[in-house]
Amino acid sequence: MRVVIAEANYIGHYYTYVRRVLESVREITSDVTLLVSPDGLRSKEFETNLRPALRGENVIDCLRIPRRGMFKGSLDMVNNMRDAVRKTKADHLLVPSADNVAQAVGMAGLMLYRPFPRTVETEGLLTVLSFTYQGAVRTVPAGLITRALQRSPFNRIHLIDLLALQWLKNRMPKLAERFSVIPDPVENFEQISKATARRILGLPEEGRLMVCPGILIYRKGIGLLLNAFLESKVTPTDRILLAGPVGEDVAATLKDPRFQALIKSGRVQIIDKYLSAEELGQVMCAGDITVCPYPQQWHPSSIAIKSLACDRPVLGADSFWLGQMIPAFKMGWTANVNDPESLARGVEQAFEESGSWMQSDSARKLVEFQSIDRFRDCWTKRIRQRMGLDESIPEFDVESLIQNAGLESYGRNQT
Repeated sequence: MRVVIAEANYIGHYYTYVRRVLESVREITSDVTLLVSPDGLRSKEFETNLRPALRGENVIDCLRIPRRGMFKGSLDMVNNMRDAVRKTKADHLLVPSADNVAQAVGMAGLMLYRPFPRTVETEGLLTVLSFTYQGAVRTVPAGLITRALQRSPFNRIHLIDLLALQWLKNRMPKLAERFSVIPDPVENFEQISKATARRILGLPEEGRLMVCPGILIYRKGIGLLLNAFLESKVTPTDRILLAGPVGEDVAATLKDPRFQALIKSGRVQIIDKYLSAEELGQVMCAGDITVCPYPQQWHPSSIAIKSLACDRPVLGADSFWLGQMIPAFKMGWTANVNDPESLARGVEQAFEESGSWMQSDSARKLVEFQSIDRFRDCWTKRIRQRMGLDESIPEFDVESLIQNAGLESYGRNQT
């Protein structure tokens, strides 16, 4: 069976998912082709995440990164799916990040166009269903998105967002049937002490440390966090670590004299580089708290779950996914990140209470669900069926996970 893995994007989590899908599929078939974009093939993300994982698979840089704009972007996505099948004669097409792609080919279906024949089975993963979050900003009407998803030719649509699926079950049960929930994969991080992690990273060993890892861009709330830290009443040895590639907008923000003073005093530490999985684990183990100050994130935060995997609490926004999940699973603390005073108080509270925080049983179960092995098994289940192989996968009781966290009614009364 010829399996094709297609991923046009590369900045962010994309190649992390691709690597896991690739590792799982090649265990059951040797006929695997990976399709990426030319920019993706030349990227640091490819060199860090994919190049070391390749075992002779055919890699073709034929995909186009979708252009801006709903019409142009959707056309590019549809053409990518069409070309992915035509160029490779795929039997089974896997799209590890199908956000907007599944909708785009569904919209094409509404106009009676199907980009690939019915003989080709297709699976894709969605990380975002913004219409399931009250107040989320959308450029496409929710009604059009739901119609497109119903019409999408994808045979299996995976979803990593437990809240979004619960919303669908409560509000749109027919559409919910199109989805299967799978993990947002979390590495088995090496559990090292704070002191050891700080020595490895060259950080000061004394004091408390709040870490903010990931892509450091302004829309992730980095400026809001720095302002709050400046205004908070914390001790002189309390520090913040920004770890990850620094975007141009954050680089400009860091030139503010107030923040330059924090950097020069060592109270703000910066590691400006793309982090490998090992380095990400070291960063979180070095901290006392992981902060996710995202003002507009209506989808799961892998950083928050990975923090739990490193046995570290989370300070996050009191809205959208973080606003629901942090209190439900007792992951840490929330604050109104758009209110400077509220976020400053949240920083103070997290520092003061981090020493006594203990991971809850529900949080441990949440991490257990997000295992890499379970993620990989979900991507091979249907291929195994088609090849006549044993496709038995240990089931995880997601319903109990949701119920024990008190989230079974999520979305039911939402207006």
